[in-house]
Amino acid sequence: MSKSINKNQAVWDWVKTYPGIELLGFNFGAVQDGVCNLIPEPSDTVAKTYIDGTVMKYYVFAVTWYKDFATEPFLAENINDYSAVQSFIDWVAEQNKIRSFPDFGIGKTIDRVKCLQDQPSTSNQTDNLAKYMVRIRIEYIEEE
Repeated sequence: MSKSINKNQAVWDWVKTYPGIELLGFNFGAVQDGVCNLIPEPSDTVAKTYIDGTVMKYYVFAVTWYKDFATEPFLAENINDYSAVQSFIDWVAEQNKIRSFPDFGIGKTIDRVKCLQDQPSTSNQTDNLAKYMVRIRIEYIEEE
């Protein structure tokens, strides 16, 4: 039997290593400038079962950022904020390349971490606050 590790905690610890995140909440958090939240999606589902009994699973989560945005035309603030979130997407790709993954414990081997989009999603939260979101999938093998 494999040692059980809290995957939510492991992913949260891993995301916190990104240098662009200062305030990271889990699932819920303040809706204010500079706050990020890690939001796990109902996942951790079996994607594939192998003949030896091992399974490939997907753990999917989102990271959201709240940032003040410029309402005046011709200001670069919105471009800079968007680029800052885009840097997180690039960081995830680099972590995958160097195989720097969260620790899911014994019997669970992470195969790949990838963003499910190549640009952040955006929405207007309030009159002066924008929400940026990136979805990520961790693909891992779990031994039975």
